Amino acid sequence: MSHLSKIKTQMTDTQILQDTLKEFQIVYTVKHEAAKKKPSIILNSQLEKTEHLKAEFTWANNNYELIADSRSWQDKKFLEHWQSKVYQQYAFNTIIKEGIRAGFQSNTYSSNNNNGTIKLVLEKWA
Repeated sequence: MSHLSKIKTQMTDTQILQDTLKEFQIVYTVKHEAAKKKPSIILNSQLEKTEHLKAEFTWANNNYELIADSRSWQDKKFLEHWQSKVYQQYAFNTIIKEGIRAGFQSNTYSSNNNNGTIKLVLEKWA
């Protein structure tokens, strides 16, 4: 039995999304459609231990949605956990990109694996 999931995100930058997926070593294909402003990103690789999970980021309503088809509820739970990790890294990458654009430097950051938080320090000297 198939379980279709559609997860709305606040992801809007195609390049940052692609860079984030590369950081997780996820192989993907970019699919351009004339009717959409931005391309879909189809995940090609098997996501860690899931064998029957198909996933795609598709552009809808000014942001990307993650649409996934899984064969089990375990795959669906894994997808939700995985998506939150990708979203956190996407947010981190967006902050770095926008901070550098505004003249800040990223001097330090640390990840707390116990609770999943990331501490980031940006500095700007006049």
